[in-house]
Amino acid sequence: MFQKKPSASEVDDVQYRRAKTWQIICYACNAFVGMSVYSLIGMASYSASIGYGITTATVGIILMLARILDAFTDPMLAFVYDRVNTRFGKLRVLLISGYLIEAVGLLCMFNLCSSKGFGLPVFVLTYIIYIIGYTVSNMTIQTLPAIMTNDPRQRPTIGVWTTALNYFVPMGMSMLVYTVILPKCGGTFNQGLPQHGLHHRPDHCRHRHPDCLCRHLRLR
Repeated sequence: MFQKKPSASEVDDVQYRRAKTWQIICYACNAFVGMSVYSLIGMASYSASIGYGITTATVGIILMLARILDAFTDPMLAFVYDRVNTRFGKLRVLLISGYLIEAVGLLCMFNLCSSKGFGLPVFVLTYIIYIIGYTVSNMTIQTLPAIMTNDPRQRPTIGVWTTALNYFVPMGMSMLVYTVILPKCGGTFNQGLPQHGLHHRPDHCRHRHPDCLCRHLRLR
C-alpha cells in the first residue's frame, strides 16, 4: 500500500554523499556562537562611547569603514584557505583559530581595554581583530554544507535548521540580556569609572546633593 519513496541517488543513478540528521543539527548549532557574537557586537557603540570616549557619529563611521575591510580580508582568507594543510585537517584549524582571534578581539574591546583611558586607536584595533576572527570562522563555516552533503534533497534541510536557529538565538539572547542580565547590572549599559571611584558611592547618596558625594569620596 505504502511504497518507500526512492532516494535522489536512486532517481538520478548517482551515489550522493549524505549527512546524518544529528550532524546537520550540530552544524546548525553554530548559530549559538555566531548569533551570540552578533548580539554582543551590536553593543559595540555602547562600549566605544562609554569605555573609550568616542562619539556616536564617529562610531558609525568606524563601523561603516569596517565593511570596506571585508573587501581585503575575504580574498586573503580564500588565499590562506587553500594552503592550510595540517595533520589536524583544514577546517578544525581554521575554525579554532577564527574563534580564538574573535574572542580575543571582543574580550579586549569590552573588558581588558575598556575604561582604561584608551581612545579611538585601541578601539579600532580591537574591532579589526574581531573582524579578522569573524571572517576566518564565518567563511570556514560556510564551506561545511558542501562538504557534508551533495544530495539535492538534503541541502534544503541544512538551510531550514540554520535559518530556524539564526532567528531564535538572537531572540533568546535579547530576552536574556534585557530581562535578566541588565537588571542585575543596575538597569543601564555601563562599564564603570573605576579611576574616579564613583561606582563605590552608597545608594543613599545617588540622588542627593553633590556635597554628599564629595564627603563620601573624602572619607575614602
